[in-house]
Amino acid sequence: QCRASGMKLTPGVYASLASADIFAGDFEQVEARLQQMESDGLEMDEDALSALLLAYANAEPQQSELAEQMFKQQLLGGMMQATRKVLEALRAAVGGQRCLDLRRELSLAQEFEPGKFER
Repeated sequence: QCRASGMKLTPGVYASLASADIFAGDFEQVEARLQQMESDGLEMDEDALSALLLAYANAEPQQSELAEQMFKQQLLGGMMQATRKVLEALRAAVGGQRCLDLRRELSLAQEFEPGKFER
């Protein structure tokens, strides 16, 4: 529908389209949307990764292991940066202590303060 209306599709658009699924914790649907995005020739960016991590955080039961795996895959693959938005979503999915441990493990900058959102 978006393409037919002439809307330029970006990873942020795909993430926005998945917002109800993110809120509901339907991580499988969010994964499917992001796979479609990649099939359409777009690579995951920080918006898309944050959306997926939040879907993992909101899932019942919470999908902390999947969140950690995806975070590591994207960062270690050099595909993106650990922005404040990504780290907040990671913290929601794996908890504050594990988020801090992962940042140390991956030697990420320590300037990010959990609980302080980017505005």
